[in-house]
Amino acid sequence: MSSNPASAAAHMRHWTAARVHFLQIDDLRDAEEKHLQRAAALHLQLARAPPPHDLEKWDELLATYRATLAKVRDEQRHLQQAQDALAALRAPTAVGGRPGSASERSGSAGSVQATVVVPTIGRHFRHPGSEVKRPKLKFPNIVVGPGTNVAVHTMVDGQHAWIWAIVKTVKNGLYEVADIENESPAFSVTEHDIIPLPPPNYPDFPQGCTVMACYPDTTAFYKAVVVAPPKKGSPEPMYQIQFFDDDNVPFRNVPKTHVTQYVSDKIDRM
Repeated sequence: MSSNPASAAAHMRHWTAARVHFLQIDDLRDAEEKHLQRAAALHLQLARAPPPHDLEKWDELLATYRATLAKVRDEQRHLQQAQDALAALRAPTAVGGRPGSASERSGSAGSVQATVVVPTIGRHFRHPGSEVKRPKLKFPNIVVGPGTNVAVHTMVDGQHAWIWAIVKTVKNGLYEVADIENESPAFSVTEHDIIPLPPPNYPDFPQGCTVMACYPDTTAFYKAVVVAPPKKGSPEPMYQIQFFDDDNVPFRNVPKTHVTQYVSDKIDRM
C-alpha cells in the first residue's frame, strides 16, 4: 500500500464504500426473495380458488411485484456505486505524484504501483449460484419494561423514522413510550415498533454486522455496519460505525450503548 497518508485514507474510503454497497445488495436480495416467496404463495392460492377470485389477493400480488421491482432498482443502484468505488480503488497512485500519471500507466522501472489488499467484503456476501445461506447472528434477548431505552418507530414529517425513546408503561401488549429529546406526549406502540437498546455488558456486535446506530449528536437511529467493535477494556467503549448513505465517510465513533440490533422483520416492513 502507498506510504502516502492521503492515498491510504482514500483507499480506505473506497473499499469501505464498496463493502457497504455489497452488504446493502445482499440485504436487498434477501428482501427480494421474501417478496417472491410471497408472490409464489399468492399464485398458488389463486390457482386453487374457484372463480371469481378474491380481488384483494390480486391487489396484493401486484403490490408484491411492485415492491420487488423497487428492490431490484435499488440493487442496481448499489451495484453501480460499488463498481465505481472498486474502479477508484484500482486506480494507481504514484507516491508524491498525481493519480493516474503517465509514468504509472506505462509501468516503467521508475514508477511505483500501489498495491491494495482489500479486506473481505463481509458475512453478507454470496457468490453467484451459491446455495449457502448467510449465518444468523444470535444475541441475548433484552427484557423490555418501564425505564428501558428503545429505538421506536414513528413518523417524522411524513417519513418513517426510528428515534430514541424510553418505555413508561407496559400493559396488554402495548408499550407507552416517550421521546427522550422533548416534552411531547407519550404514545403507545406494539412490540413490532420497538428495538431495545443494549445494556453496557451486552456482547459486542462483530465487524461487518449490520446494526441500527444512533447518529452522533442526534437521537435518530439509522442502518449502519460495524467497521470495528469497541476496544477491550476501554473506559468509554466506542464502535467504529459506517452509516449507509453517509457520503462515504469511512466511519464515525458511536458509544456502545447507542448501537443495537438491526431487526429486519421490524425495519424492512416499512
